[in-house]
Amino acid sequence: MRDGLLAGIASFRTPGDAPADTVTPFRFHVDPGHRRTGVGTAPRTACVER
Repeated sequence: MRDGLLAGIASFRTPGDAPADTVTPFRFHVDPGHRRTGVGTAPRTACVER
């Protein structure tokens, strides 16, 4: 969130045929006005850590 507005999102999922602890990126979007500002770092890091 930036200035009370959603600036980016990230999500992941476990492929149907993969072990439960395997995840792959599913959706990753950053508002064009916020690209290259670091706003995507936190959601991306959270997905990688998961």
